[in-house]
Amino acid sequence: RLLPLYLASCKEMVCLCGPTYFSRLWCIVELFCFVQMGGSAENIHLCPLADLSASGGEGDDGMHAKSKRGDAAVVEGDDNAHLRAAIDSFDATRASCSLASDKERLRGVMLH
Repeated sequence: RLLPLYLASCKEMVCLCGPTYFSRLWCIVELFCFVQMGGSAENIHLCPLADLSASGGEGDDGMHAKSKRGDAAVVEGDDNAHLRAAIDSFDATRASCSLASDKERLRGVMLH
């Protein structure tokens, strides 16, 4: 209930995007609310995360990662092809939620 109010006071939004970010409906709702509450899409900063658990400190694409915390890190470099592909192929009807009731309620908010 307070997410739109909180986001209305933000000038910028930073999103740490793992491989499933654009498939999770709650993540998309946060972006949607930011823009609907007056935020500019140009002020959304997407930071791709690399999974380091099996790569020995490098992302899946071999790029070095920085700011390691746990098994993920923000990827350095300009090659964000995975992120761009996820954005280009995004479909709200395929996004998932752990609770079916959340999924229907959130889709209703975004699509009306």
